[in-house]
Amino acid sequence: MLKLKKILFMLLALSLVLVVASCGGAENGDCKACVDGDGDGICDVCKKEIPEEEVADVPLFEDGKPTFQIVLTKDASDDVKSAVESTLTAKLNDAYKVTVNSFTEESEDDSAIDVEILIGNVTTRGEKYDFDEHTLGKEGFVIKIIGTKIIVNGGSDDMLIAAIEDFSELLVKKAGSSDVFFTKDDTVLEIQDDYKITAFKVAGTDMKDYTIAADLTRKYYEDSAIYLQDAIYEDTGYWLPIVPLDDATQKSIVMKHVDKASASESFKVTANGSQLVIDCAYDNRLEIATAQFATNKIATARGDVDFKGTVYTQDISVVYYEEFGAVGDGRTDDFGAIYATHEFANECGQTVKATAGKNYYIKDTTLGTDTVHIAKIKTNVDWCGADFTIDDTNLTVMVEYPDERKIAQNVIFKVEPDEEHNMFIIDDEEFLANIAAQGLNQQTKKIDLGIDWDGPVMIVPYNSSHGVFRRPGMSQYNGGPMHEIIVVEADGTISEETPIMFSYAHIDYMEVYKLDPSSAITIENGVFTTLESRINHYLPTEEGTLEYNYDGYIYRGINVQRSYTTLKNVEHRTTGGYSLLDRAERNLEGAMYHGFFGANNANHVTFKDCILQGRTSPGPGNGHSSYGISTVQVNKPVFDGCVQSNFWVYVDPVTYEITNATEYDKDAVGYAKKSRADAIAGMGSVNVNGVTRRLCWGISGTNYCKNLEFINSTLTRIDAHAGLYNGKVINSNVSCMALTGYGDFIVEDSDWYQYAETSQNQLLQLRSDYGYHWSGDISVKNVNAYLLNLDEFIVAGYSYSNWYYGYTCAFPDITIDTLRFYDQRTGDPLKTGLKGYLFKFTSKCQKMHLDDSGISPVFQVNDYDGNGYVDEPRFISDTDGTFYPERDLDGDGKIGNTSLSYDYYMNLPDRITGGVARPGFWAGATHPNSTVNLNRVRPPSYFKVLNNENENGEVFCVYMIENTAGISDGGWHRDANSPDTMGGYFGNTKFYYGEGENDYFFGSDHEGQTITATFDFTK
Repeated sequence: MLKLKKILFMLLALSLVLVVASCGGAENGDCKACVDGDGDGICDVCKKEIPEEEVADVPLFEDGKPTFQIVLTKDASDDVKSAVESTLTAKLNDAYKVTVNSFTEESEDDSAIDVEILIGNVTTRGEKYDFDEHTLGKEGFVIKIIGTKIIVNGGSDDMLIAAIEDFSELLVKKAGSSDVFFTKDDTVLEIQDDYKITAFKVAGTDMKDYTIAADLTRKYYEDSAIYLQDAIYEDTGYWLPIVPLDDATQKSIVMKHVDKASASESFKVTANGSQLVIDCAYDNRLEIATAQFATNKIATARGDVDFKGTVYTQDISVVYYEEFGAVGDGRTDDFGAIYATHEFANECGQTVKATAGKNYYIKDTTLGTDTVHIAKIKTNVDWCGADFTIDDTNLTVMVEYPDERKIAQNVIFKVEPDEEHNMFIIDDEEFLANIAAQGLNQQTKKIDLGIDWDGPVMIVPYNSSHGVFRRPGMSQYNGGPMHEIIVVEADGTISEETPIMFSYAHIDYMEVYKLDPSSAITIENGVFTTLESRINHYLPTEEGTLEYNYDGYIYRGINVQRSYTTLKNVEHRTTGGYSLLDRAERNLEGAMYHGFFGANNANHVTFKDCILQGRTSPGPGNGHSSYGISTVQVNKPVFDGCVQSNFWVYVDPVTYEITNATEYDKDAVGYAKKSRADAIAGMGSVNVNGVTRRLCWGISGTNYCKNLEFINSTLTRIDAHAGLYNGKVINSNVSCMALTGYGDFIVEDSDWYQYAETSQNQLLQLRSDYGYHWSGDISVKNVNAYLLNLDEFIVAGYSYSNWYYGYTCAFPDITIDTLRFYDQRTGDPLKTGLKGYLFKFTSKCQKMHLDDSGISPVFQVNDYDGNGYVDEPRFISDTDGTFYPERDLDGDGKIGNTSLSYDYYMNLPDRITGGVARPGFWAGATHPNSTVNLNRVRPPSYFKVLNNENENGEVFCVYMIENTAGISDGGWHRDANSPDTMGGYFGNTKFYYGEGENDYFFGSDHEGQTITATFDFTK
């Protein structure tokens, strides 16, 4: 039974009449209709006693049968409906053995009768029954008679339910008589009159007749307005109507969104004149912030409250993982909480924070579903130095394990652009034809895209009719569609950062990425440890041998697909994988990894002051690729101040335990140095009781990137797979620079560490699988080379393949300025006169610039026209992107087709897998009757060596150049009037030995030259 604050039992046949209506004054001062909100019998307006009205008893049962029905307000809550059903109708059934008709107003069953019990504010029975329950206060209620209706109402759901309970008990007590009446003595009125706040004002203006104005089209604002309305009502008794934002007046509490605000004032309440203004920068936090404001400034207030100036501020710009259930104990899987936190923060742009000292464990990313979930990041993140453990122990990419494989093939975090910056595709043929007609080639400086966007964009045009970066051999690949990233400024100018690499005579479709530098975010300060896969991927074959199973890569890391993102002070460690002894003696090998740090399809992505760890290179011998960094189709991926913890390692000669031996030192080159003198290069190999195993794979792999930079960093490998355009290595330590591409590549103020004594470990490792191709200038300046092979080193290697790579291969123009050499084991400088080979020619390189290479070409195994013969490759023009006319490359009289039988080659075993050859790949189709050159390699225009002598005039390195004189230069002329100089491959190359404009000589035919000891031209 409710403890009432104030109970008024109505006397005799009189009842108080409460009328909610406007009170109009008369000449004599009387009201047209009086209002008695406080229930004291005195009109609130004219202050006169309200005449009491005769009230008749209401019959509820006659001859034991109900004469009434129960009508609920259409706004009745589920709790109120439940109370009517479980309390009122149920008790009536028990006490009177009857079922009383009950329904909600305006429902299909709604048909009025004389006697009704009106539960809540039922508005469809006429104005005199329209009862304003809010005059009662949140803790007040009423049970009263108006005409033949019984009003049961409360100032809140709780009080309405209490009134229903009291009314039910009253009727139960009357049971036993045949006729039952509700009388004046049964009426009850409770009005709350003990409010803690006795006056509620803004700058002196009472708020009794204020409104709450909010954008009611947005759920957060409607819900928050309702919450504030209820909070004010509870503590003041003021019921403020909610109105649309456009209906705000000077007597309104105004709730509005602000786009920009300092973090500390991201929720702010101020008195502006007589308005109370609530500004919110993060809508999803509005209701919580409003509740905290109400708690701090209303619920705890007493007496006279008058809001002036700045009333309240709160920082709602940050969301913590713990708010969504993260535990951080290193054992409980927190991925669900992490996922939910970022989903929430992304909605309105809050920063996400972890809690320092906690360890968030991540294992199963399916969240109990059939779908792998990825935590999407679109806002600033500060992990505050917290630890994250990623448990890959039971993951594999082998197809026999589909559940583990699907988890393994998805990243943990993906940094995404805001929706307005999402990529879109243009495939309208007329539009694309117009772009191609304007010219999209190496000479293009400006283009009219006609895209509705007032900022720069990054476009990626695709010409699917021509494949580029086609790979023969081990990793054979039919070539990707010709494409590249091109940044176009708002005025249509091609950005100087992204000159065009290819020529597009035709465009099939174009990806467009809207760029907005103001959308930049920073993700920082986390320590991630991967517990690596312990599923063995080195498995027995049917023949009884062992073979490494490489069905793909594990991806579990952070992938950035948002332009202008900085990943800062994030550390990644690996542990738990197979040991060196496991690999060498027990034939246990883990999975390959795609890269913990990754970026795709973005412009300007910076990794700043990150600590990385190279992955184990699984598999026998030299092992397989397993990366720590992967960037695909990114303009300006920058690694600044990033250090690889296992760039140098120590291998115990007895236990073969591997210890990282790289020490962070901001004063050292690349911000790092060896932590012990006997450390070795982390990319190297170790012999374990006669079995050789490579330690870690090179840290970085890239595809279709431009302007890749290593600055102040220590990272084992910069690896440009398909098509880097421009790159830099500045003040850095590297072990391998594997290059394919175009433009300028600069290495300055850096140290290079040979990781193996073999000839494959070159200063500039031009990638063999893409044709040893770099079309542009490579500059090496102020570099120290730490060698393992103290007898010689190779500047850049080359081994010709008669295969069409999709472009004209070129040998780079190279400048070497102040290159010095040291013994990597001792750190001592080497004696002068070291032999340095520009590249070691093999016999098949001699004619690689000629139309006839002298060796048989290798063809793709395709038969597009279905005539039963392997197709001859189609060559594309570097200058205008069109195809050269088809020609008979093998001299068999069949233009466009070879004389090789398609069926024959498709039935040969694949030279890699041993199975049937795969269509479209190199399956051994070497043409025995043709020596036409499919890969006519462009020679360098110059090779420049500067500052190569010590104070005694001794050269630090003698650069050994193959003398190709006597072999026709095939059209690479130093003199246009001499169609055939017989200068050979280097016939048109300038060899610079000084800084003067004329300090060079042409070609390699200088066996007797004595101008400088820098070059040694040999046969």
